[in-house]
Amino acid sequence: MFEFQSFPTNKVFINQFVRFSRAFPCACILDSSGHNDKYSRFDFIAGLGIQEQIWVESTNVFDFLKDFHQTHQEWMFGFLSYDIKNQLENLSSSNPDRINFPLAHFFIPQILIYQRNNELVIGIHHNAWGMKSHEGIYNSILSFSGNNTLFVNKPDIRHSLTKEEYFKKFA
Repeated sequence: MFEFQSFPTNKVFINQFVRFSRAFPCACILDSSGHNDKYSRFDFIAGLGIQEQIWVESTNVFDFLKDFHQTHQEWMFGFLSYDIKNQLENLSSSNPDRINFPLAHFFIPQILIYQRNNELVIGIHHNAWGMKSHEGIYNSILSFSGNNTLFVNKPDIRHSLTKEEYFKKFA
């Protein structure tokens, strides 16, 4: 469960917030980019820090996720890997996995922040040990000036085919 408090917002907040989020080992920021439709609820929403998490690297992904969700009926952020298709449709592929992500990773954040209709809301998980007050988090974001790269991971990504080899495959 989260305890929420509202704050004023401005146009520079989201940029400050993105830089601030780098100080956390896990963060997910979903930004509408100004797109508004009947399904839109937030201008942006984000989860920072890990209160609880689940990594699924084996079969039965949805069983694990269902159990996790039933145990922790809270806000969750995460992803499902494309390779889950192999479990759903009895498929397989021999493509090399160079990223080594799990089939699924979801986390319950320590801090939940969203903006809706020019209202900024900060939520702190009730079990988040050592978290600042709502005002402390808000002021930390606004005053953040560093290029914090503490948890920025720069993966070694290289192409496996040359441009010519790639085009030959489709010629």
